[in-house]
Amino acid sequence: MALKEKLEKLKNNTKPENNWENYKIEWQNAISTLINTIIYKWFDEYDKNGLMNFEIIPIKRFEPFIGEYSTTNLEITLSESKYLVIEPIAALTSEYDGKLEFYMRGKIDKKVSIFRKLHNDKSYEWYLAKSINKEDHFELNKDIVEKIIEEWLY
Repeated sequence: MALKEKLEKLKNNTKPENNWENYKIEWQNAISTLINTIIYKWFDEYDKNGLMNFEIIPIKRFEPFIGEYSTTNLEITLSESKYLVIEPIAALTSEYDGKLEFYMRGKIDKKVSIFRKLHNDKSYEWYLAKSINKEDHFELNKDIVEKIIEEWLY
């Protein structure tokens, strides 16, 4: 596909959401649900055993189409010197319906992306991407997040 065609496709991108205010609210809820799943379903036992501490940090973002909105970062403390962050980056990208970054603070090589993708049946699913290579994309679940953290802590 030539550049002109790609740019026209991008310009004419017709997302199913034509009410951006509703999309913004849905995106905020999706972030909140994901963070709550991580804290209270996946890693609750680590919190109870004092191995992880969680802090939800309110932030404001501004994006094209949806404007300004409030959301949260999740900061996970593993020790006095090891911090993990899940940070919302974009409510909409050219390929996905939401992107977050998951990284270890202060370690540029310890970062992955978390994408939300709309399926044909109008349901969303979260994916973790280690790189742009599709072979490095995995369905987001507790096991894959634990594996990433283990790799980062080697």
